[in-house]
Amino acid sequence: MQTIIENRKISQLIHFTDIRNIPSIIENGLISRDELRRVAIPSYNYDQIRADGHTDGLSLSIQFPNYQMFYRYQMDNPEIDWAIIGIKPEILLTHDCSFYPLNAASSAMSCQQPENLKGADNLEAMFANSIQGRQRSNLSLSENYTTSPQAEVLVFGNINKEDILGIAVKNVGVKLKYGSLLTNIKVVTENGFFTPRADYSFWT
Repeated sequence: MQTIIENRKISQLIHFTDIRNIPSIIENGLISRDELRRVAIPSYNYDQIRADGHTDGLSLSIQFPNYQMFYRYQMDNPEIDWAIIGIKPEILLTHDCSFYPLNAASSAMSCQQPENLKGADNLEAMFANSIQGRQRSNLSLSENYTTSPQAEVLVFGNINKEDILGIAVKNVGVKLKYGSLLTNIKVVTENGFFTPRADYSFWT
């Protein structure tokens, strides 16, 4: 898997969350919903359903947010300000990960056992030449973007705060509004993470 990370120039994994969760994440790292309940750490939960059923895992994207899901959450929760968390790609090597070429909650993926989606071959399958009738060569994707915008990595286990690279927020206004909460972490403004990928027209 190290070879895939290097050859595809994967520099970060991505997780989005309610920005009000960032102080807890700075202190405790990223923790699954099951673990949050077990240790009674309060959190702001914007996904009441968790359609993939894996409340014991953390859902990450490679290099760019799952904009289709993220857009829906933004529309459903207009009162929330969001943080995009960048995570070291080395956790693909050090953590228990399953690799989904499509959304884990989709009908094609929900019947798959996580144990069958581990290892380098399944990681590389996230960058397949053809997915759902779309040819990667037609999408003009960067080599570190998964073919489907909804591909995801499920990480089973906590992600330490030391593995967090920093966060991105939508604009300077959000950064200033929550400045007192965003101590001891790198913060950048990156509106591009809040927009679709360039190939969005192929997936509508």
